[in-house]
Amino acid sequence: MPLAKPLWLTKERLRLLREEDDPIAEEPNPEDPDWENVPKPDRFIMIRDDGEGDDSTELGEITGKIRILSWKGHKLVVDDYIERSGNEVSLNGREYKTSAVAIYSDGGTTIIRFVPNILVEDLLGEWA
Repeated sequence: MPLAKPLWLTKERLRLLREEDDPIAEEPNPEDPDWENVPKPDRFIMIRDDGEGDDSTELGEITGKIRILSWKGHKLVVDDYIERSGNEVSLNGREYKTSAVAIYSDGGTTIIRFVPNILVEDLLGEWA
C-alpha cells in the first residue's frame, strides 16, 4: 500500500484553506531589511578590490542628497564612505562581507545600499 505524501502547510496554502483574499502587494522598498521587496536598482556596481586594501570605487555623477545604507537597511554616516569631487562621487571602503552597491535615485535623494556577498548572484539573476 503506497504511503500518502505529507501536506506541507505554507503561508499560501493556509491562506487558500481559510479562503482568504490574496494579500495586498507591498510597495517596493529599497530599505527592506530582508531584501524580499527591494526594487531593481537604477545602477548596480561591484566594489573594486585590488587585493592591497584599496577598494575605492567610482560611482559616477550623483547630484543632490545622498543616503547610504548598510546591507541590513540601517542608515550609515555618509562621510564615512563617500568622497565627492564636484558631482563625481567615490565610495571609499565597504561594509563587512559586501561586494557591491545598489543605487536608487528618488527625486533629489540618491540611496546607496551595500549588497552582501551571499546575495549578489541571486539579485543579479532576479534583476536581469
